[in-house]
Order: sequence, then C-alpha cells, then structure tokens
Amino acid sequence: MKRKKRKSDFARLCDEIEEKESKEINYIQIAREKVQEHIKGNNDKRLQLLAEAEEEEFNSHLSTMISMFSLATSVLTLILSTVNDFTKLSPDANPALYIIVGTGILKIVILVGIILLGCRLSYFMKKYKNASKWRKYVLIVLHQEMQ
Repeated sequence: MKRKKRKSDFARLCDEIEEKESKEINYIQIAREKVQEHIKGNNDKRLQLLAEAEEEEFNSHLSTMISMFSLATSVLTLILSTVNDFTKLSPDANPALYIIVGTGILKIVILVGIILLGCRLSYFMKKYKNASKWRKYVLIVLHQEMQ
C-alpha cells in the first residue's frame, strides 16, 4: 500500500509562520519566534529542522517534473518516427494514414501530458508555497542559532 507523503516539520513550520505574518514585524523576527517556539531548546529538533530546510529544493522538483515530461515527449516522437519507417518498408501500407494517425495520437498524448503536468505543478506550488517563501528566513535563523 502506498503511503501518502506528508509534509515535513519544516514545511508545517513555514505554514505556521505564514499564518502569523504581520505587517509591523520583520520576517526574520517572525521566523525566529516560530523556530524557537517549535524547537523549545531541543538541539535535535533544531538539527532536524535545519536538515529538512537545507534538503528542500523546490525549484529542483519543478525542473525534474518538466524534464520527465520532455523525456516522455521525446520517447513518443521516437516511436512515431519508427512507425513511419516501418510503413516505408511495407509496399501495401498507406504511409499517409499511419503518419496522420500517429501524429494525431502524439498530439493527444502531448496535450494530456501538458494538462497533467500543469495540474501537478499547480498542486505542488500551492502545497509548498509557504515553505518556498520562508525557507531563506528560517535558514538564516537556524544558522545564526548554531553559531
């Protein structure tokens, strides 16, 4: 059974910071208060939070998703060109029909892939919006406290 991946402590902390955000207090101060409230002097929690914050590279996740989609598109294009080459070998085959059908299938698959990629990116960006926004401030606070 596949377990649903839950947010890390770092991502949940960033959600809490976002809820507390106020106009008159600066971001570093808000992050410092919430980090201290979260770790409560426990050095292991501080180290875990630091490790999670440094591990989370949200832009690399987005790049990976786009790369996977590009790979799938390349593979489908290769399949289409291979089918086109096979139709040239058979004297009875109608190459135009294979090309039209293959191109149509490729366009449909690419369109569905773009829609799915857009939905996935939208979900991912919404889920980790706060973590992406507050990451730099939490890292500054954690590095400062480690010194």
